[in-house]
Amino acid sequence: MNGEVHSHLEESIRPYIDLIDTLRTVGIHKDLSLPTIVVIGDQSSGKSSVLEALSGVALPRGSGIVTRCPLELRLKKKTGVNWKAVLTYNKKTDESVNFAGPIKPSKLASVKAAQSTHNEKKIEFTDPSLVEKHVATAQNELAGKGVGICDELITLEIMSPDVCDLTLIDLPGIARVPVKGQPEDIGKQIKRLIMTFIGKHETINLVVVPCNTDIATTEALKMAQEVDPEGIRTVAILTKPDLIDKGTEKNILAIVHNSVIPLRKGYIMVKCRGQQQINDEISLEEAAQIERDFFQNHDYFRCLLEEDKATVKSLAIKLTQDLVDHIKDKLNNIQLNQQEKAEERISEQFKMENRIYTQDPIFLKILSEIRNETFSEKELPVFDKLCTYSHMLEAFYEIVVQRMADQLPLMITFYMLQETAQLLSIDIMKILEKPDVHELLSEDSDVSRRRKDLRAHLNRLTAAAEEINKFFN
Repeated sequence: MNGEVHSHLEESIRPYIDLIDTLRTVGIHKDLSLPTIVVIGDQSSGKSSVLEALSGVALPRGSGIVTRCPLELRLKKKTGVNWKAVLTYNKKTDESVNFAGPIKPSKLASVKAAQSTHNEKKIEFTDPSLVEKHVATAQNELAGKGVGICDELITLEIMSPDVCDLTLIDLPGIARVPVKGQPEDIGKQIKRLIMTFIGKHETINLVVVPCNTDIATTEALKMAQEVDPEGIRTVAILTKPDLIDKGTEKNILAIVHNSVIPLRKGYIMVKCRGQQQINDEISLEEAAQIERDFFQNHDYFRCLLEEDKATVKSLAIKLTQDLVDHIKDKLNNIQLNQQEKAEERISEQFKMENRIYTQDPIFLKILSEIRNETFSEKELPVFDKLCTYSHMLEAFYEIVVQRMADQLPLMITFYMLQETAQLLSIDIMKILEKPDVHELLSEDSDVSRRRKDLRAHLNRLTAAAEEINKFFN
């Protein structure tokens, strides 16, 4: 895939993609939706073949559900660097870092496992043939061995001089009928997972559709239309053009030219390696040339080459530019949303502190222990005259460390108090709405009389005490 993106674009597009990748790595996507490309398609639509052609590596493929966890594919074009990959995901249980299955001694030197956090597994390797094995092992660990799915994200970062600068997320293929070992609602599970990604306005939906099927009945395109009815952020890839029935070529061309189901970002047709070519060990470079020859010699589809609406190369360039344009458009919104979130969290922190404890007594206690002196709240304005700032900072940071440790129970206490206050208000309102509220609030006559007598008694005694004091003074 060498030269898939023009060199003059590389320096301008990479920083934008790196920024979003970094934001996703630190977990901002849990609070804010980030611009990304999501790949969806029915089972056996050719989705894995498209990703393989873009990335230059063999991903898990076959019949049934092949992608069982969301797979984030980060492609980074780096010249002068040998091929390298890093696979990361959050482990479920085992703290140790293992290799994905048995690895031959000859390949052991090209693999290095590392652990970056307490629950993250990271595997670095330099052999492209190990990608499929590592991804499959990660899926088995997260989704279990078999045919189940999981919503935990697996990230595969590939650095090579022969890939395009692009980041996209591959989702499980849409299943219609459960196979042996799958739950009856597997189809609903997959659709629910897909909807959590494609429903976000920051997402570009990349829909993979085989040319030899009726595009109007494709489940993936139907789902994309539900969340993007105007087709503003949907791109369609037409695969398997060599399998269409003769006589339907003009119908396919009408689709590509946006005359059937209009999409703002349009259609691109590709011809990827088939299973027979893989069995024949046809390389990706050879497959790219075969693809170009196919379109060049096709009576109907030749025109798509001139229009940049055919071949994986055109697809790579289009997706990269679309993603960068999308990021530029959404960056300002991300910044504003992040600022609002930060202000909201700070406001909540102040509310928690004001409601649950005050700072001054804690500060005084810690400072008194450090200085071995006793301080009172009356001395607060003149602390700087009584002790050095180093002791004050030491006391302050001791409080900070303790508060960080107490943050979770603090938040739990805060929200419990908040919830209790709301429930109490609701209960009081319900009581006030009852017809017998007057009876509930009224006082028994005997109790009322007794209370009046006691108040009069108290007033008399008070007046008497005042007169006696006057007499003796």
